[in-house]
Amino acid sequence: MIKVYFLTIPAVVSLFLCHAQTPPDPVSSISAEGNQATAVPGLSPPQTTPAPPATDAPGSSPDQPPDQDQQANPNQPAAPPPPLLPSRDVKFSIPSFARNFFSDQKKIWTFPAKVVTGHHLLPVLAISAVTAGLVIGVDPIEGRYFRNHASTFAPFDNTFSEHRTTAGTLLIPASLCGVGLITRHSYLAHTGLLALEAWVDVDITAEVMRNIADRERPLDVPLNGNYSKTWFKTASSPLNADGSFPSGHTAWGYAVASTIARRYPQHKWVGFLAYGLATVDFASRITDSKHFASDAVFGGILGYCIGRFVVLRQ
Repeated sequence: MIKVYFLTIPAVVSLFLCHAQTPPDPVSSISAEGNQATAVPGLSPPQTTPAPPATDAPGSSPDQPPDQDQQANPNQPAAPPPPLLPSRDVKFSIPSFARNFFSDQKKIWTFPAKVVTGHHLLPVLAISAVTAGLVIGVDPIEGRYFRNHASTFAPFDNTFSEHRTTAGTLLIPASLCGVGLITRHSYLAHTGLLALEAWVDVDITAEVMRNIADRERPLDVPLNGNYSKTWFKTASSPLNADGSFPSGHTAWGYAVASTIARRYPQHKWVGFLAYGLATVDFASRITDSKHFASDAVFGGILGYCIGRFVVLRQ
């Protein structure tokens, strides 16, 4: 019964989104070659936004007053038009997915260099401070608590087990793609494809970070052991990161949730549902002693940021 329940959630969500009113799709209708519309194989071509009619320079029309800056310096060239949304060639093809993937990875791994030069410094310091506070003040307490009360949370942990939550974070984007392709709903199909892209991006990032941190999971610590000294303890291989920090499940959940929610901002229920499911995944990682609180919180932030700022470029 539970397995059937998990399988029906992605299908039901996809069908609801299929009938939801969608905004214009600038992410999928703008290509790298001068903002041209790109068609998706098997789908109806996206609607293109017609170029605005050409207008005369400011001040050339009697109904339009001249720009003050240009009036002060008529020899100064006109300011360039504001940039359009970042170009993104979203297609159901391996080359297109690979181009977007490598573009995302470049943006992710060059981010520390931007922080060093002072960009985004305050948010990074805030996230670091919250994570450090959880590591020092919360992790040892909650790690020991959930180990000693495993039977209390066993029904919840069994329902939202590791394999089921992993399947859920993959089945929802896949269902969006499938239903979108079958119903020829390009916006829905593109949403699923972008969510899958966010899943892959955050998986690679979390995998590398777990190999660096090599943190023990709460389950790896003896029942009455020291839950404070857990860093650099595991000896995982690069292809099988067993470390605890950050939580990959939580990162997957929030990466998919942020992508879907930001694609349907006019429907509040989409955001509540997406982040609600991600939060259930978040809670199950802690109550099942698979991750500390700091692992899950940082994983959620990582997934949200990659989904919104990397994949959607918002």
